[in-house]
Amino acid sequence: MPAQKLVNGVLTDADQTAVKASVTTAQSKLPFLITLTTKEKSRLRKMGPKSVEYVNQTLMAATNFPKYMPASFDTQTLGEHTKLIEQLLDIQMVTASFLESINDTIIAASSDAMVAADEVYGLLKTAAKHDSAVKTVVSEMAKRYEGQSKPRPKKVVTTVL
Repeated sequence: MPAQKLVNGVLTDADQTAVKASVTTAQSKLPFLITLTTKEKSRLRKMGPKSVEYVNQTLMAATNFPKYMPASFDTQTLGEHTKLIEQLLDIQMVTASFLESINDTIIAASSDAMVAADEVYGLLKTAAKHDSAVKTVVSEMAKRYEGQSKPRPKKVVTTVL
């Protein structure tokens, strides 16, 4: 049975360190980022795609008709928030795509590893019938499947010519 190979890549320790440093640098450029709890998020008024135009219109109106705005209303802050949203949405688009690629690669590499591990397990189960040292290792590996209703991986039969 040919090995599954969805991912073909190697990440050096130096590159991993460089990527993490780049993320840290990006985070340092956004010191105002916050984290909200699920409860906090549920209580907040949300801004969807239709609301973007609404907020932009209100900013233009507040700027063009300042005499109708109370002195306590901060039009400048509304403008800053509007611009920040636009900028963060741009960054989000790029990083969301990047994160999705990372997640998909983790899934594929994990699948590759599990398929290969199942093949090793099957081969060693066969070898354990003749080698007690291998039997101990296979017993440890078998713990991975304890309590599962799914059957263990099928034995891989190889023929030596």
